[in-house]
Amino acid sequence: MTFESSGTDGRFIRRANISHFRGFKDLILEPLARINLIAGLNNVGKTAVLEALQLKNMPFNNFMLVLNAPVRNSPNWGFQPFMRGVEAPWAAWFHRYEVSQPIEIAITTNNSETSTLRLRNLIDAQEIQEKVAPVLFPGQPIVDSEVWAFGAQPHVLELQVPGKQTSSGFMIPQTTGYIIFEQSGQLRVSGALPQATMPAIYRPSRADGNPNELAQLFGQLVVQKQVPELVESLKMMEPRLKDITTVATPIGAQLYGDIGIGHQMPLKLMGEGTEKLTSLLVDAASARDGLLLIDEIENGFHYSVLESIWASLDQATRQSRVQLVATTHSLECIAAAQRYFSRDPGLLPSGEDFRVFRVERDGEAVKAIGFTAEELGEALELGFEVR
Repeated sequence: MTFESSGTDGRFIRRANISHFRGFKDLILEPLARINLIAGLNNVGKTAVLEALQLKNMPFNNFMLVLNAPVRNSPNWGFQPFMRGVEAPWAAWFHRYEVSQPIEIAITTNNSETSTLRLRNLIDAQEIQEKVAPVLFPGQPIVDSEVWAFGAQPHVLELQVPGKQTSSGFMIPQTTGYIIFEQSGQLRVSGALPQATMPAIYRPSRADGNPNELAQLFGQLVVQKQVPELVESLKMMEPRLKDITTVATPIGAQLYGDIGIGHQMPLKLMGEGTEKLTSLLVDAASARDGLLLIDEIENGFHYSVLESIWASLDQATRQSRVQLVATTHSLECIAAAQRYFSRDPGLLPSGEDFRVFRVERDGEAVKAIGFTAEELGEALELGFEVR
């Protein structure tokens, strides 16, 4: 498959510093490449890296997504049940559930601009009253903290993006907003919520895809006239595939494929690999000039096609100027990526097109060891553990 290249001059994250988030007291990933694989043992924090990058680039105006974010394996991270009055619905974001310490996620792009998101769970009743009571009780005089009597104090998350001066000398002011979760279950917002730094799509490891959503996103490939390239890529999964089209059904639009049997077949019936590759390539087109985050990228693919999968994703992400960050447990997946990117170094300098990070934990400390394609090849040849 050959997507027409738009070059590789898009904006990419070169450095990510994640502090007090999930299992990370402090983690630095540097230098990130255009295509990145995150490896490591179970429960070391591979998926948390993706979640942190998603959180940094989340459109907080969609605050229901924020409430849903603590749960994994859902396209929107699912719904987090919790006991009202006991802990905040976002408590699971904080390292060791220590909500008294703020989360900071800072990214530096390839044009040397740094942006930081700081999340703070407000605990002090007086501070909460001062900052959110006017939102909850507009026009009413608030005398003291008795307004929160009988366990009515809401959970409040402060979201702050510090002010900064751009490389061109323009001063961007600090923004501060609040997400307020009342004990009644109602969610409100106040102030200036952070905007997404760049488009970001997160694909969890085990969530069932939404056929209607996939069909809607497929429309972007139709507009960009990239459906023939998509079909060509999918032939590694289903050699009989001739075309893909959108069909309106009673349960919404769905993708159907023509495999030459005289009847269109729903994409979901062509196997997990076909559906997943379709989803990833459509996601790459939808995340133009942004991030594509994939958990356990190897799931659903036979080892024999992994190198071709990398070729398809490489070309699709170049076309849309998308940076890809994915996790894996598979040595076969890592080796296939190393072979492909060693043969095709791309348009960027060595080490900027592809990199593997092995995340390791030593007590409370977590570090990420990076490998270029060349370094990875040497490590694999010597039998070093890179997963």
